[in-house]
Amino acid sequence: MCVFPFSFIEFLKHLRGNDLPDFIKSCPENIPSSRHELLLKYFDEYIGVGGYPEAVQAYKDAQSPYEVIDEIIASLSEDFARKEEYLPRLFQDAIQAVADHIGGPSKYTHINTNKYQVRKVIEAMKAWHIILEVEQRALDPQKRNFLPKRYLHDIGVINHQRTMMIPKISIIKTIDPALRTPLGGLFENAVLLNLLEGESAYKSIGTWKKGNNTDIEIDFVLDIPEERVSIPIECKAALKLYDRHFKNIVHYLNATQQSFGILISAAPFQVKTLGNKTMINLPVYLASRKNIRNYYFRLK
Repeated sequence: MCVFPFSFIEFLKHLRGNDLPDFIKSCPENIPSSRHELLLKYFDEYIGVGGYPEAVQAYKDAQSPYEVIDEIIASLSEDFARKEEYLPRLFQDAIQAVADHIGGPSKYTHINTNKYQVRKVIEAMKAWHIILEVEQRALDPQKRNFLPKRYLHDIGVINHQRTMMIPKISIIKTIDPALRTPLGGLFENAVLLNLLEGESAYKSIGTWKKGNNTDIEIDFVLDIPEERVSIPIECKAALKLYDRHFKNIVHYLNATQQSFGILISAAPFQVKTLGNKTMINLPVYLASRKNIRNYYFRLK
């Protein structure tokens, strides 16, 4: 049995009770600005603390969640060492490498050892669901030589690894462009974990890239098999929206001849239409597989 850390809804329920989680599950479209700001504040806390139940409980008790995270990672490392044959330092090195490159293409060279050892430890950590790998695919099946993106199983682990070296980053408060880039990776990882909420550990999430020499890509693609559609999901850790934020979604919809896409950001809920295309800006606290399906069937 594989049990994921708390999703944002579970995090919020443990800290604040049922009212706000029930509001999120209702798939609201009209969200008062005060409630939007409150939910963003709690999502900021979620990114900082993560979803380990013990860490969330420590945070609720006004204690440091990072001591708990350190203990859990140390225990995981010991369990991993007993079961897997690998160089002892590679477990921590792999976690650090993934945390340092969240949101970008992940390379074996990010870990300082030979390719055989890196591949071995990465594959083992994927099997343990510690590292989550998302393959980038093109519409042309012959174009498969893109580097994958790798994420971690808990957002608090990433934040803790990164903030040991850089200032704490926040969706709401961080304005330094140099820090907005790692924030984007944290944002993506949090969205992925919430898309996997309640699903099999082997449930796959796709992603799309137009070609080798272009920056046109979609962060995640969510299939709705009964409708035979694939919903493009683009993540932007932005508080205010501009037309350029929808650019890659439009490219994907044109290429696939589909008409529905999702932008996940920190901006308020918005429905944007372009010809026969409907695109929703979904505030990040509403981002879950169930909600996206519900919005699709309501607004397609």
